[in-house]
Amino acid sequence: MKVNIDQIKDILYSHFSGRSLTAGEEALLEQWLKQSAVNRNLFNQIRDKSEIDQYFSIVMDDRHTEAAFQRFKANSIEEFTDANHNEPAVRPVRHLHFARKWQWAAAAVILLAAGTYYWKLIGKQTLPVENSKSLQADIGPGGALATLTLADGSKITLDSAANGKLAQQGNAQVVKLANGQIAYNAGIQTESEMLWNTMSTPNGGQYQLVLPDGTKAWLNASSSITFPAAFAGNKRQVKIKGEVYFEVAKKEQQPFMVDVNGKALVQVLGTSFNINSYEDEDNINTTLLEGSVRIVGDNQTVVLKPGQQALIAAADRQSAAGKGILVNSSVDTDQVLAWKNGIFDFTGADLKTVMRQLTRWYNIEVEYRGPNSNITFQGKMYRNVNLKDVLEALQKMGVRTELQGRKLIVF
Repeated sequence: MKVNIDQIKDILYSHFSGRSLTAGEEALLEQWLKQSAVNRNLFNQIRDKSEIDQYFSIVMDDRHTEAAFQRFKANSIEEFTDANHNEPAVRPVRHLHFARKWQWAAAAVILLAAGTYYWKLIGKQTLPVENSKSLQADIGPGGALATLTLADGSKITLDSAANGKLAQQGNAQVVKLANGQIAYNAGIQTESEMLWNTMSTPNGGQYQLVLPDGTKAWLNASSSITFPAAFAGNKRQVKIKGEVYFEVAKKEQQPFMVDVNGKALVQVLGTSFNINSYEDEDNINTTLLEGSVRIVGDNQTVVLKPGQQALIAAADRQSAAGKGILVNSSVDTDQVLAWKNGIFDFTGADLKTVMRQLTRWYNIEVEYRGPNSNITFQGKMYRNVNLKDVLEALQKMGVRTELQGRKLIVF
């Protein structure tokens, strides 16, 4: 059974204010944390008092936060006081410093209930939310959705499949674990009998996979990975499209290789890295978190160090961007992995970059009817919110939208 914020908020309040939890409360908290990366990330985030103070100082005028605050007061949790501990505040003040533990705990739960980070606008006036036609309809966020295609062409819808054994592929068992991941309990297999499987996510879906060698893969929306049911021979090779994050099991005698859209080959031993190869993006981006990877392009090979990103221009843009592999040594790895951690991080993004991410996560179509926008975004938002919440934030930045079914019109 899924645990929601209303069920968990009193437990969270008790936890952050220092009260010991009962065994039942601990079990419920653990279940809530396991439900999604969003929940785990939120839980870890609110341990930082300065982060909560920054959150409230930036978005205190946001009506989601105000509504959360009022809901929390209505449920008889102690009211906030201001920084000087005067009378209880009628509404949150611009800068709050949570000196008392119960105040911090209450703030933490409000942050969880609000479900958003901060948004800022560079160089444009905000518009009143009431003028937005986008609020007339809504679409829920994406979730754990994927299809597994077996070697014989049969398909398994993973989000509705029961836990336990799903299929037998040669000597390998395909298993759905209790946490929703798909794992391969591999047996011995020869190169002559390689059985290839493909996991694919739709727009609005993402999924986690444990490959036969123990390597972990996280698929973003509209992505796929093709892999053997058991690795054989002197290499481990998979093929991907879209965006995938890897934590590779180290096997020095059997290097791990990723074929990216047939346009690049990423070679590793044991490391953590992210590949973004969506066809509607300007570049194929490989970002290294730990270890070492070698990127092989048409006429060039580059070895990355942790914190570096390799960029290969898409074929139809190579004449403008120049051929070859470029290396970015100042990449924000937290922003690259924001999707895996349940966050939209639009820092430095333009409008079309933002819309491409919304298209994949909410499974919508975007149509532009206005002039090209020069807005640059600075901010983050959790991905577990409805599309309406995102559109309200965009509206405050001067982005006019209208949602017609699953088509989002941008004026």
